[in-house]
Amino acid sequence: MQIRIKLVGAGRLRDRMRALGDRTGPAMATALEAAALPLENGWKENVRAYPLVLTGSYMRSIHHETGPAEAGRAVVLVGTDIVDPPYPKFLEFGTSRMSPKPTARPALDERGDEMRREFGSSMKQLLGSIG
Repeated sequence: MQIRIKLVGAGRLRDRMRALGDRTGPAMATALEAAALPLENGWKENVRAYPLVLTGSYMRSIHHETGPAEAGRAVVLVGTDIVDPPYPKFLEFGTSRMSPKPTARPALDERGDEMRREFGSSMKQLLGSIG
C-alpha cells in the first residue's frame, strides 16, 4: 500500500529543502510521522469495531516507526509486529476457514485525506521556520 502526495510549487519547495541542508531527512521523517498517526489510529479504531479484541495484543501491536532511509528518502512504517503466526494477515485477508475482517486497508481508505493534510501541514510548518 502506498499513499501518493502531490507537491504543488515544487521549485519553491526544492529551494526551501536545500536551505534545510542536513536537516532535510529529519524534517521529512517528522512530516511522515505526522501523516502516519491517522492511519495508526484508524487501524486501531477498526480493530475495536470488530469483535476482535479479546486480550488487546493485536491492537497494542499496531504502531509506527521510522524505518531506515531508502536511497536518501525518509521512511515511516505503520504495521504490527505480530508475525508468527501471521494473525493480522489472517484477519485482513481471511483463510480457507475464516472470512476476512479487514481493518488496515479500510483505515488507509478512510484516513488517506487526513494523512495528506497532516503531511502538508507539518511540511508547511517545518519549511516556514526557515524563513
